[in-house]
Amino acid sequence: MRTRTQRKREVYKRLLGHPVTLAPFTGGMLGFIAVLIASNPAVPLAVGILGTTGAAAALAWRMLFARDKIADRILAEEEMEDQRQREEALRELKEKLLHDQDDRTEIIMQDLETIAARLHEERLWQGVNDVLRADLLSLFDRLFSQAVQYLEISYDLFEDAQEIQQRDVRREIRDRREAVIVEVQASVSRLGGLLTKIRTLQHGETVDLQLHTIVDEMERCVQAGAQTLAQSRGDQIGRQQRYRQATTA
Repeated sequence: MRTRTQRKREVYKRLLGHPVTLAPFTGGMLGFIAVLIASNPAVPLAVGILGTTGAAAALAWRMLFARDKIADRILAEEEMEDQRQREEALRELKEKLLHDQDDRTEIIMQDLETIAARLHEERLWQGVNDVLRADLLSLFDRLFSQAVQYLEISYDLFEDAQEIQQRDVRREIRDRREAVIVEVQASVSRLGGLLTKIRTLQHGETVDLQLHTIVDEMERCVQAGAQTLAQSRGDQIGRQQRYRQATTA
């Protein structure tokens, strides 16, 4: 996804490159160039002035009335591209999990996708504050991403264990993989708990308070998950380096 500065540049690029702005500007420039070769420079000079003035006016008008729409369109395009990339990555991961000789990882992925679909149902959020809804879905997306990363680690560990010949080392890798699967199962349980709490909300004067409590709980889960995931990634990298050194020694 673009940075804020890159997004601004793209907005201005589209403002300047639109035919409403570009056509009169091009005509104006051609008029100014024609002044140099025309026997009567008054006409091309007038065309040049009118063209550039018209382009400036069109740009100013679009700056006032079209800039926000262009920015929204750019953001929507980025979100669509991010969604496409996520779906492609998930498709590739699901394909790999079919070959890891462990039905649990496939079940975990299916449960994650089921919970995601339920949490994005419009009817689930009827009467819920839009800001709180956005906060909860953002936190869910982060927990979902963490769970997917755990599944990726579990598959990497499966491949490591397949390639290592030493029995003790292979057992160590499999034990670590088991711990990762237990962690991702706990993540699915937390996400399922979130879905249950939202479904059983007592809508009324206290609904916002209930949702704030859920948000606080989810933020703690995200922070704890991020720390555990970082440790798992670090442990995995360290093991891979040790294995490489052992095999090359």
